[in-house]
Amino acid sequence: MTSKKGFTLVEMVVTIAIILILTSTSTIVVSDMLNRTRSAEAQVQEHIDMYEVAKSQVDGQLPAGYAPPTGTTAPSSAATGLPTSPTATTATPTTTVTPTTAATPTTTATPTTTATPTTTATPTTTAPVGNSITVGTYTTPAITGIPEAFPNTTTATSKGWGEYEYNAVFTIPKASHDQYVAIYLPPGTINLIEWYSCKLEAFDASTNIAVISVAAHNDEPAIRVDYSGAEKDWSDTRVYDVAPK
Repeated sequence: MTSKKGFTLVEMVVTIAIILILTSTSTIVVSDMLNRTRSAEAQVQEHIDMYEVAKSQVDGQLPAGYAPPTGTTAPSSAATGLPTSPTATTATPTTTVTPTTAATPTTTATPTTTATPTTTATPTTTAPVGNSITVGTYTTPAITGIPEAFPNTTTATSKGWGEYEYNAVFTIPKASHDQYVAIYLPPGTINLIEWYSCKLEAFDASTNIAVISVAAHNDEPAIRVDYSGAEKDWSDTRVYDVAPK
């Protein structure tokens, strides 16, 4: 005996649900397309209406019996009955202003007097003949060889620390004010350094002259000399002038 099987209730419900979902989806899509079609149709109709209105306005302004031209020649104003545009007229100046007179200066200012210096300042004193150097307002006496030692001064020389070096210690008259001391050095002197109780003010190797300054109440300044000559010439070192600073 053969039994017949049919759809169960669940299968029927699922099938119907699927059909309803598909139907609703299709309905929404079709409805949207119809709405877009109607909107486009309305826009086209609106443009057609606007065209008809514009055409009727233009036709109302044309004269009766007007026919559009068939050729390429533009219709004349007589045929169309439209107003004729005015012809442009260009204004042309008839008079040109020309200057007839140019202002010309008749007088030129010319200097008649030139300032010329008539007097030249000439120094009234002549520099001393011989070798000397100047420090501030003090100028050493001019010398042409080994000068005489200044009165009441002495010089003592001794071997220095270096191979080409000697020391010179002087005695000078003591004073209550600062003093300039002019020193003669033997040829071959390279340089000198203040050593004790003095300050080097100037040194000229070409003239073998140095000037030191000594403080008040000091009477024994000393210097250190860089020397490349013979030791026997150390004794030529001497003070040859002392002056207030």
